[in-house]
Amino acid sequence: MKPSGEPVGVWLAGTGPESDVVISTRVRLARNLADVPFVGRASNTEQALVVETIRWALQDTGYLEQGCFLDSDEIDRNLGDYFVERHIVSPDFATAKIRRALYVSPDETISLMVNEEDHLRLQVLASGLDFAGAF
Repeated sequence: MKPSGEPVGVWLAGTGPESDVVISTRVRLARNLADVPFVGRASNTEQALVVETIRWALQDTGYLEQGCFLDSDEIDRNLGDYFVERHIVSPDFATAKIRRALYVSPDETISLMVNEEDHLRLQVLASGLDFAGAF
């Protein structure tokens, strides 16, 4: 995923219900893995374990073939700023110095931050007032 060549996310298209009033709808779910310390207390090894566990789960379910998975060393400042501006990641995620990763669907409607405040932060964006579609 590169900032210069990517299409606008469909959630920005202004085609959803009530899009003349509501720009977009966002649903976020946060989860933590059992028996792994919270991100702020986890060691580098434990943070890497979370990233690799999520990478494996995305591979096993076929999501890796449908989107982009970026490890922390692939997210430089420019790409982090791009994702913040698109509301795909939080500013804290973009500037964190810990082991983290990001999954983004091709149309930017689904993103999964790994090792943000929680081990997993899943976000779905929809155009207009489409809560049911986002959920």
